[in-house]
Amino acid sequence: MPWDGAGNFSRDNGTNSGATTWVQDRDASTKITAPNHDTHDQDLANGINSSLQKNGENAATADLPMGTNKHTGVGDATAKTHYASAGQIVDGLLVYAAAAGTDTYTATLAISPVAYAAGQRYAFLVTNANTTAATINIQGLGAKAITKFGATALAPGDMKANSIVELIYDGTQFQLMNVYSSSTAGDFLADGTVPMTAALDMAGYAIKDPAMEKASDATVSTTTTHTFTYSDGGIHKVTFSGSVTVTLAASGFPTSLGSGIIVDAVNWGAITAVTIPAAWKFAGGVAPTWTVSGLDRFLLYRDGDDAYTIHMIDQAIATV
Repeated sequence: MPWDGAGNFSRDNGTNSGATTWVQDRDASTKITAPNHDTHDQDLANGINSSLQKNGENAATADLPMGTNKHTGVGDATAKTHYASAGQIVDGLLVYAAAAGTDTYTATLAISPVAYAAGQRYAFLVTNANTTAATINIQGLGAKAITKFGATALAPGDMKANSIVELIYDGTQFQLMNVYSSSTAGDFLADGTVPMTAALDMAGYAIKDPAMEKASDATVSTTTTHTFTYSDGGIHKVTFSGSVTVTLAASGFPTSLGSGIIVDAVNWGAITAVTIPAAWKFAGGVAPTWTVSGLDRFLLYRDGDDAYTIHMIDQAIATV
């Protein structure tokens, strides 16, 4: 055999082998005979036939170890069965294309994927924004739905005009990885999907908390615990009456940030006692004297450390 299985070629004439095949015959007084000559020449032919032709006339029959070497001067792949040049990979040419149309998009890649398969990942420059649910047809393989967050259809503007979108095929549809908000440039969304990137100039306007736009009105005439619930509104009017003792409490105030409510305390000085939780503090360190017949107004404030403070705003206001 011309090749020894380890990549070494050795000549053989049927009697002797190696680099001195004919010398060995001579030294053994063996004449050059037609059978030996044919065997030797066929051995060379077999060795040549086991080699790869540089013009591509034959094909490899097993994996070709490169021994840490590389192919140079490689041309770009033009079919899925070709290996890609590094340039095609670096430039993204195999997975990037422009997507034409509106809502029913079409795209042509440098190399056809031949068929859709789960896990395929592509980037497309979308010429036009979507106005409703959208599909994409790649290389004429058939239109597939473009969805977000699983199987949710796109909303208008989820893909912006002249933007690059990334799609991954999940076996059923292409999921959009970079969902754009339907807001315009410079907008931010309350759900945090488009966060603020700088200080916001309110130009004299206020940010409203719906819970704080409400007001509550309560009358307490029995010994009980009165709880200020944050979601009941931003202004709490509470009237006390009778020979009773009322203990104050608070519930539902936002955590990890400062928050507060305004309390209009009506006739709190007329009852037996108003019991303030020991953990609550008074701004200035002094508890107020509640008005017997009239209104005292204060801010009940909870800071980020879950500490409550009563800040008196005004006292002995006419009852409203």
